[in-house]
Amino acid sequence: MKAEKLLPAAGFACFAAKELGDIFPKLRAKLPVSIGAIEYAVGIGAVAAGTLMQIKKLRSVPACAVAAAFLGTQMYVLFGCFSGKDAYCENGKQSVYDKGPYALCRHPGLIAFAGAYASLCLGTDLPKRTAAVLTLLDLLLVAFEDVLVFPKTLSGYDEYKKTTPFLIPTAESIKRFFEK
Repeated sequence: MKAEKLLPAAGFACFAAKELGDIFPKLRAKLPVSIGAIEYAVGIGAVAAGTLMQIKKLRSVPACAVAAAFLGTQMYVLFGCFSGKDAYCENGKQSVYDKGPYALCRHPGLIAFAGAYASLCLGTDLPKRTAAVLTLLDLLLVAFEDVLVFPKTLSGYDEYKKTTPFLIPTAESIKRFFEK
């Protein structure tokens, strides 16, 4: 299999490794450095590089602009809403963040990711299979986080799950979004 197909999957493996390190801090403690931020940086680079290597032709500048807006939204959701240092670098339990996009649903980054890849398929010759596989990998990652990681690493996550939908905003969560 070619590198451009393997790189994005390797990126998601890096994300999962970071989450495993959060669940098993004793395992991470045996490493010479705290690698949470490194895993995320390498993961993002691998997903981006593998995606860009598969694009050979531009079809629609407006569709690519929409993809860029979705990617910007995802970066804001993952790194702009709360302290990236607390979320991605520090070990230990942080409080759940339930404002902004996180009032709408527990994993707004997945919505932005899926929108970006759908737009890239419209705006370039990115294979639809690539977009589908990467979106599925992201869905698997957020399900893993939702069930196993966040209940152990975010205080208040079980209560947050009771009030905020997993992925699709509801009328009640949209109301909370505008109230907060």
